[in-house]
Amino acid sequence: MNKSTLKYAIHSTLYSIIIFSSAAHAATLCEYGRLSFFQHAGGAKSEILVAVTQGSAGYSALKYKTGVTYATQMWQKNSDLRWANRLSLLSQAHATQSKVSIYSSDENCMGPIDEFEITLLD
Repeated sequence: MNKSTLKYAIHSTLYSIIIFSSAAHAATLCEYGRLSFFQHAGGAKSEILVAVTQGSAGYSALKYKTGVTYATQMWQKNSDLRWANRLSLLSQAHATQSKVSIYSSDENCMGPIDEFEITLLD
């Protein structure tokens, strides 16, 4: 095997690893747009429910059903500061009707707040 063939084989292998590993760790889009539903429940398990679309039009098997709305469900886990910051960001986005994107690092839209990437878009 000459040098260029070996170099090509190494590059091809590395490229395949990068492509397949990024697809395996792809984030799940949970919400994109203006939040039409926002609910914060305190207590032993503080949680936030948010949704861009209310009612059955927002149906997704990946989301938590509350009444007739399918919402992204996030709860507090460890960091009180991160929880407070994200709660503030989401309540501000809802109040000002700013666009948001919410991605989950796993295959559903329910979990601890640290599992979500929340971005204010306007």
